[in-house]
Amino acid sequence: MRTISEVKKHLRKSTPEKKIIEKIIIKLKQQGFLDDYRYANEYITQKLEFDILGPRAIKQKLITKGIHYDLIDTELIRYTDEIQYNKVYELIQKETKHPIKKPYIKAVDSIKRKCVNKGFSLAIIDSSIQSYRDVIQEACDEDGLLEVEFHKLKKGVDLSDYSEKDKLIKKLMQKGFSYQNIKKIIQLG
Repeated sequence: MRTISEVKKHLRKSTPEKKIIEKIIIKLKQQGFLDDYRYANEYITQKLEFDILGPRAIKQKLITKGIHYDLIDTELIRYTDEIQYNKVYELIQKETKHPIKKPYIKAVDSIKRKCVNKGFSLAIIDSSIQSYRDVIQEACDEDGLLEVEFHKLKKGVDLSDYSEKDKLIKKLMQKGFSYQNIKKIIQLG
């Protein structure tokens, strides 16, 4: 399937005459070969069923294909918040299928970024991440990662000196580790 805009662009390569192009477009519409409404409907249906794409990304792709905003908005009504939650959860499951080699905070930021890039709304992303917080935390081996980083960074650091200990804490926090976990490992280490 093609949109009216795509067919016009293709025809302009062959002939510069607008009247001929318009006649061809009218004929194709009458015969049922061109229908932007049907195109948008089928495109959105396909994306809802098979892809992990949010409404903003779908809208953007349809705009680049020359579909009118009103038509897109009319069809995107089908993309409910519940469907968005399910799609974001699918993405979270995909991301947490394998162990995440990042601290929890960095993992959440990474998942958020991917969801935003896929066109989901921030409110739904945040809500989904809160709902599936345990799933993400289980995929992160934060304690193991913190221990490795702590032992790397503590070499040559005098933990009894407040300023050196403070610098170590700041470095670990910049890497995304939680303050509570850092305090625990410093007391142990």
